[in-house]
Amino acid sequence: MGARYLRTVLWAALSIGCSGCLGDLDKLPKASDAEFQTMKVRYNQLLEEARKLKPQDGIKLIALFGHATLSHISVEDFKAVSGKFISEVASGKFDKVQIHEARALKRIRLLILTTPAGKGAIPFAQTGGGWKFDDVGSAFGTFLKKFDDHGSVPVYPPSATASLATVLDTHGDSKERLKAALRLGSPLNKDWIGPLAAREEDPLIRAALLYASWKAGGSCESFALKLPLEKEVQKKLYDTDVDSFNALIGGLIECAKSSTKDGLLFAIYQGCYQSAEAPRSVYIEPLLQLATARPEAMFDAAMRANYPYEKDPVANILVGAFHGEQNNPFFVYLNQQAKKKKTTAGKLAKFWLQKMADLDLREPPEGNAAGN
Repeated sequence: MGARYLRTVLWAALSIGCSGCLGDLDKLPKASDAEFQTMKVRYNQLLEEARKLKPQDGIKLIALFGHATLSHISVEDFKAVSGKFISEVASGKFDKVQIHEARALKRIRLLILTTPAGKGAIPFAQTGGGWKFDDVGSAFGTFLKKFDDHGSVPVYPPSATASLATVLDTHGDSKERLKAALRLGSPLNKDWIGPLAAREEDPLIRAALLYASWKAGGSCESFALKLPLEKEVQKKLYDTDVDSFNALIGGLIECAKSSTKDGLLFAIYQGCYQSAEAPRSVYIEPLLQLATARPEAMFDAAMRANYPYEKDPVANILVGAFHGEQNNPFFVYLNQQAKKKKTTAGKLAKFWLQKMADLDLREPPEGNAAGN
């Protein structure tokens, strides 16, 4: 069990201001019968789920806890205490638990029961998913002596443990799951976030987890080359959360600028082609910068894509930006390729240069292109 978790439990036990203490439970008003039955079902669910799991799979119990209390424990500490609880349940230690009643304490409810630790209470708090455990230690058998009558205090931005709980809730809100996955990009999470991404079925959540895995210390290519860029996927991502869209597409672009691995520039080229008009703006400036920095790779991506010019937004962006920019590396490279008259590359370069010349006549260039 981690030192930080032990400090959290100690603080909770000794210094929380409360109006409910273990010896005074009988003086508190009773919770409603519906609340009692809900908490009773939740605790029995905890035992039932624990019996199905191995100690190393304790993180799967996280869904039964409120996000506020999860904000005060690390992922590793939760794994440790849940794993110990699963082992104790498997040994039969919790076979004779007696559930007595439920009491009300302002914003929380207390389930009174007798476990191997003796008689005590487990606090529950109301969440978007109903009544959930509001203290990790007491749910797993270590009772508190005092209870905060307002329940656990949430932390913002949510901690890694609370974010992980959101990601694992496959029935939860897509936008919240996406944002939660992106928040997991810390070196502290590097050991488990990759495997989590590998198990994720939703392509957007998986992409966000791969992004977080990169930011936690993995390779950017593992994320960028697996980012789904189909038109409908990009639209869904943009419509779900613009900030997440910008983070993921921005991550792809950042990776392409720092890595020369085959396929990254083509992925950006293809992504821009498949993007709707509104979100396409995020691609424009990076495309000009990449074409200027790596003209050969950008032209190779155009060759590989082989899209009709009229339907190719990247070709139109580059031609529109670089016409008349004779000193720009991409313009220079096109002229070099155009000399290879009988090759496919030569024909494409000559076609683009002619489009640039036509634009020069209609729109005489002024100043430098954005990517120059």
